[in-house]
Amino acid sequence: MIQLTNRQARLFLLLKHGLIGEYKFSEKQGVLDFVRQVSCVQYDPIDVCGKNAELVLQSRIKGFTKKMLAELLYEDRNLVDYPDKNLSIIPVEDWPYFERFRQAAREHATRYPEMEALTEQVRAHIQDQGVISSDDLKLDGSFSWQSAIHWSGGNNSSRSVLEHMYSTGELIIHHKKGMRKYYDLAQKYIQPNLLSAEDPLEDEFEHHK
Repeated sequence: MIQLTNRQARLFLLLKHGLIGEYKFSEKQGVLDFVRQVSCVQYDPIDVCGKNAELVLQSRIKGFTKKMLAELLYEDRNLVDYPDKNLSIIPVEDWPYFERFRQAAREHATRYPEMEALTEQVRAHIQDQGVISSDDLKLDGSFSWQSAIHWSGGNNSSRSVLEHMYSTGELIIHHKKGMRKYYDLAQKYIQPNLLSAEDPLEDEFEHHK
């Protein structure tokens, strides 16, 4: 058992979240080090004076620029967008810890037998055309679903199928333009040993810990 005073607990949280004392992190490497320290940063596309992730990093990383985060996500591939309750940014090496989410999405998709034909269309389109967004993709068929991770509703079957394949880990976000997401096959960017790794945690309790 560890006993802490209220003050010690407050200081620990400030230290953990990089909010006490002088800058502990700087420049692009500092962005990566900080995300690894806190495990994930929530991504929110709403931009009033900066997106959530950018504001979090700006307040903790000396010399931070938006370009640093974009490079780590979409060029270096040291970070990756993936839902951790909400859409978040996580270190790519933590990909295996979310296998239970991807498996849940795969199992959920079995309730929708029409899904497989549509995913085959997406695979063929990416093979022929490369990176795609829902606006660029026209599918033969109509479909919407509530995934195991998030809701994709309405009549936009292209968006629904892309988000399903993203939930299962078959696709990742290749890049973003504003709020629009562009997808590509995850196997092109994530190392095979991470992409196919089993969930390293034994049960739900260990996962939540």
